[in-house]
Amino acid sequence: MAVLPGAVIGGRLLHGLDYLDVYALEPAALLDPARGSLSLLGAVIGGTLSGAYIARVLDASWWRWLDVAAPLLLLALAAGKGAQFLGGGGQGLPWDGQWAVAFLGPGPWKSVVPDVPAYPAQLFEGAWALLGILPLAVASAATVARRLPERFRQDGAW
Repeated sequence: MAVLPGAVIGGRLLHGLDYLDVYALEPAALLDPARGSLSLLGAVIGGTLSGAYIARVLDASWWRWLDVAAPLLLLALAAGKGAQFLGGGGQGLPWDGQWAVAFLGPGPWKSVVPDVPAYPAQLFEGAWALLGILPLAVASAATVARRLPERFRQDGAW
């Protein structure tokens, strides 16, 4: 819960910086959730900062919270990329390969040119996010194993 406000604020602020020319003309539009979007990078940075702050206020280890939050974040990112695909957005460059995707019919597609076959970039990005969970799990298990008392380790092989 502590990550959510920072993620929304950070995501919106970085989006505003990305499109500064637009929001400079009408700064109040940055507060309108129906206009524009969120920056993924800004959401990750903002969520990490607000989560770390709340962990500090609660006198908790924010590293432990990151161990819990990181795989969930990657899962949420992958789900978001899947939703983006279902909404017809996030296509890559035009491509005529076997895996090319195009969105036909009236839509409401998010892509500017939905009927042009293109790389399914959103699906590739979602797959990369899911693949990122495995190295995190291995690193987390190794960290936990190093912290275990010697009597719980198997033959000291950890």
